[in-house]
This record gives sequence, C-alpha cells and structure tokens, in this order.
Amino acid sequence: MAQTLRKYKYSSLPDNDTSIRLLTLCRGSFPAEICILLHTTKIEDKATHQFEALSYVWGSADLAENVVVKTWGEEDSHLSVTRNLAEALRYLRHEDCNRVLWIDQICINQEDLVERSTQVKYMAAIYSGARQVLVWLGPEADDSSLALQTLEMLSSKIEVEFETQTVKCARDHPSEEHWADPQIALPFSKQQWVSICALMFRSWFERLWIWQEVRLAQKAILSCGYHQISWEALKKSLACLSAKTYPLYLQDRGYYSRRAHIDDLCDSRTIDFIHAVQDTRVAKCTDPRDRIYALLSISLDGNSQFQPDYTKTVPETYRDFFAEEVRRTERLILLRDCEAYKREYELPSWVPDWSKPRRSFLLSAGLAASHTKADVVSLGQKMMTVTGVFLSSVKQISISNIQADSDDHDISLNLRRLVQGLTPPGFWRTNPKQSELLCSALCAGDFADCYHPVMKGRPRLGESVEALPDLLGVGKNHVGTSPQKPSVSALINCMRLCLPGRALIEIEAPVGDPNLLLGLGPSCAAQGDIIAVLLGCSAPIVLRPSIDETYQVVGEAYVHGVMNGELLLGALDKGVELIWKRDKDGLLSPTFLDRRTATITAEDPRLSSTALPPGWSKELDEFGLPWFWHDDSDEGTECDPRIGKEALLSRGVNLRTFTLV
Repeated sequence: MAQTLRKYKYSSLPDNDTSIRLLTLCRGSFPAEICILLHTTKIEDKATHQFEALSYVWGSADLAENVVVKTWGEEDSHLSVTRNLAEALRYLRHEDCNRVLWIDQICINQEDLVERSTQVKYMAAIYSGARQVLVWLGPEADDSSLALQTLEMLSSKIEVEFETQTVKCARDHPSEEHWADPQIALPFSKQQWVSICALMFRSWFERLWIWQEVRLAQKAILSCGYHQISWEALKKSLACLSAKTYPLYLQDRGYYSRRAHIDDLCDSRTIDFIHAVQDTRVAKCTDPRDRIYALLSISLDGNSQFQPDYTKTVPETYRDFFAEEVRRTERLILLRDCEAYKREYELPSWVPDWSKPRRSFLLSAGLAASHTKADVVSLGQKMMTVTGVFLSSVKQISISNIQADSDDHDISLNLRRLVQGLTPPGFWRTNPKQSELLCSALCAGDFADCYHPVMKGRPRLGESVEALPDLLGVGKNHVGTSPQKPSVSALINCMRLCLPGRALIEIEAPVGDPNLLLGLGPSCAAQGDIIAVLLGCSAPIVLRPSIDETYQVVGEAYVHGVMNGELLLGALDKGVELIWKRDKDGLLSPTFLDRRTATITAEDPRLSSTALPPGWSKELDEFGLPWFWHDDSDEGTECDPRIGKEALLSRGVNLRTFTLV
C-alpha cells in the first residue's frame, strides 16, 4: 500500500499570514487503511471552527506507520506518523462520515523550523477556537472503563466551586451527604481505586503541552478506547478525590504525587510564568525550548513580544525570554527561579535553567522589595547589573534532608538534626520570640494567618510555636509515638513543601544586636554568601561574591523580618500586618490589615502620606488594587513611582549595584 507511494511533499504556507492546515479523516472501518485530505484555511475564518483539535502523546518516532494522503487531481502519497497517532486515528475515525481535525504532527511540517515557530504561535488560537478538543489517552487497559465509569458516577453526585475548591452534594438529601464529607471515605472497591490510579498514570497526563491544550479548550472529551468522559466531569471527580482520604495501599503506587500534579493541571486560574513553571515541573517535553513556548499562552498577557523561534539554541531562548520578561514586567521575579546547582546548559547564573526541574518548591509570596520597579543598569549576554540593598552575609548553614515524601517520624528526626546544626543549641527555647523566629524560617512564613480568608490546610503561627517541642522531641507528645494534634500535622505538611532542597541559614547580625537572624535558603548556599534585596524582586536573593566583585545567583531566600519591604520602607506599625487576600478568581494580592481597626487596604500605610511624583496618577483596578499611570504612557504599571530609585535614595536607603554573571 503506502510503501509504493511517494512521500507527501508539503506546500509552503503563506508568509505573514494566519494560515493553518486542517486534515479530513476519511470515513472507514477500524482495520481499513487510514486516508486523509489536507487543506489550508485561516484561523479567523469562523467556518473553520467546526474542526476538532487532538491532544495526545506522540510516542516514539521509531515506531511509525504510513497514512495515505489524497490530493485532488494528483496521485496518492503517504505520510509517516507515529504508531500512537495511527492507533488514535483508527479509534476516532467514523464509519459513516468524515471528521475534520487539527493534529500537530500532520498539520505542521515538522521538518520546517520556520513553519514550526510560526505555527506554535497559533496553537493557543487553534485549541481555543476548536469546536472541541479530543484527548486520546490510549486503548482500553488496566480496567480503564471501570475507572471512567466510577469517575463519571462520582461527578454526578457532587457540585464543585473550583475557585474555593469547595465540594457540595448535588442532591440535598441525607443519603447523599457522604459524597461531599471529607471525613467519610469514598465507597469504592479496591479494583475501582487501583483502576483510577492506573488511569492517572497514563502518559498523556505527563505531557507539558496539555496544559495549554485543555485549559484553553471550549470543551474537551477524554477517550480511552471507546469509552469517554468530559474534562469537566473529570475535574469535578478529582476535586472530590483531593478532599477525601485514600487507601494506604495506593501510597506505594505514587497516587498522592500524581493526583497533586493533575490537581494543578485542573486548576484553570490564570497564573504568572514562574508559578506555571512550578506547577509543570514534572511534566515532560522533548524539546527544552518548549519549557517556555508551551506556557506562553496560559501565563503571559498580550504585552509580551516574545515569540517561539526554533532556530534559536536553548541558551539563547532562555536568555532572551528572561530579558523580555524584565522589559515587560519591569521586575526581576524570574531570579527566584534560579538555583546554583549543576546546569544542563551554559547560562549566566541569573538566567534559570528551565530544562531541569527545581530541587525545591518555590517559596510562598513575599514583598521584600515592595512594589519597586527593577533598576537594571545593564543587561548583556553574560552580565546583568542591577540595584538593590545589601542585607548581610551568611554565617553558617544547616542543610535539610527532609523530602516531600518523608513520613512524619523521619521529618521529626531530620528536623532535630537540622536545628541542632545552628548555634547556640536550644536557642529557640530561650523566649517565645525565638520560637516564632524558628517556626517562621522552617515554614518560610507561610502561615494560615497570613491570608484572607484564612488559608485552609496551612498551620497557624501560634499553634506552630506550641507544636514545635513535640516535633523536636522535647515535648510531651513525641511525633510517631502518639496521636497527633491537627496543628502538628499542619506544621509537618508545611515543612514537606518548604524544606526539601533547602537549608536553614544563620545570618551575620549587626554589631551589638544579640538576636539571631535566621532564614531559609537553597541547600547549595555556603558560608560567605551574601543576601540582598534587589529592586523589583519579591524575595531576597542569595549571591556568591567573586574576587572580581561580581556575583553568582545562588537562589531565593526567606529572611524573617525583611519580607514585607522593611529594608526599603522600615517596619510596619505595631498592629499592622501584610495579608495576602484572595480575589474572586482565586488570585492572591498583597494587602495590609490593621488589627486595631479591623480594616484591610491595598495601600501600604508607610506610603499613605507620600504624594505621587508630578505627571503620575493612581487608579484602583476591579480587585481594588492600585495601578499607576503616567501622562506620557497609555499603559499602567504595578510599580509604585513613589519608591523609585531616586525616591529611595532621598529616604536614606543605602542602595548599591550588583553585577551578576
């Protein structure tokens, strides 16, 4: 058949155009040869929006099959596709009518790098414009039909408010309440649980590009063999699974970590790029450049000028993206993604190596540099000079051996060793303030009290201080030998997120200051490193000085007492706290709570009496957050002009430059 046919030759798509190819999958029985037609259309042509877009796993190119390409007035030709795709086409093909599809492997000439770069730019419009997205999970196996039936049934029993992750019963009846009660286990058999776990481990869930493909879809249907479930039904059922306990026999199957990964995939709220990278850290892609390209449409706004370009090398792609993000956001947020471990590519230390997953989770939100604009003195191929404030030097470190999957007893044992590595031993028992300092460092300040409304599942600071002796083996209830209080469990879970890949860092205190300065930094930090707060970066950054007065970026840090902009604006008044408020879309924004008056404002009270510079005005957006506008610009900014470089110098802030290499 196809072996005797000539290879299909793609015609070039028009330059500077929004043209795409669509394929018509010709009708046929399951075993019949696969025949397709290709035609060109424009994205904006509404008539083309009756097509369906396929989301699937390519599979190995070494396992290939040929499909027949029919062209009017010409002899048939053939295209080679992966066996995974050929299998999907057989299942998706109708016997009685043709089907119009967009499939990247066929509709993009993969051998033309320029075309690939252009077409990748259109993929967001393709997947959002398709009538529906077809997700192919593979043929039926491992009781997949039972898994889909169970999840479909579960979704019919509940309703979910995805913004708050609240699960409710679909029917207001006492006999149905158990479906939404997190304290009552789901009435599933072992066979059902194991089939659901196996379904979650289908390789489709590991792909990076699916984050764009299903999040942008108007409607998505998942197919496993001939059985299907809607994406919305899957999201509902997984929200319920996340709220419930699960059988212990699933622990060794990796159920928890895989479900957590899929939970992030199902969370369709808009996020910034750095958090999109964290959420997709275990997702897979063949081309390291796709670590950037696959996330552009779900994490960046329309102001970005960065475009996919497969003619660039990986280092060029990462460096150019970093530079564009500094220009677009006027911030240095991406510095937080740097880790000074061995890198896959030769890059400046200030450009993250996104080809490798982080060794640690991103720290919780901070406001160390307030709403300042980055002051980038110069940005070249290998060096970047920025402005900031020197905090102190690292006096000593104590490296954490705690892992995300460590059990409670191991966490308690490792925590004791971790704290014993600091001096003086037992410092945290001298007074409550020192206990608060240690708890804050261990949890990177990520307490339930720091959010409005209070964040579920996070520990409270006061309860954490009380629970600390039990965790360190000097309390009445040793962890692992007696039932745990909820406060102890919450503290342990927080440490599972904060401590892997990190170290407690003791910081040189100013002369005459008897207090211990403590923080949390990357495990690769070392004695003699310095910590700086750079303008436009929300977290302090650990830097490694060189003899030529340049610095390497080591990684982000949490330092108690400087996370709320204290180095730039001074301490907040007593009774005033920085609180992260969740808006109607579930996004967190910094606000200030005055406990004396029980009022929350977006305005930093340290700046309330400071007038805006001439030519500037301030407006509140739909969420009540301040945006600043200049008379000479049509674009607003989150960066507060009252704390620009000159304004900070006039306040007496000791700014200096740091040349990063």
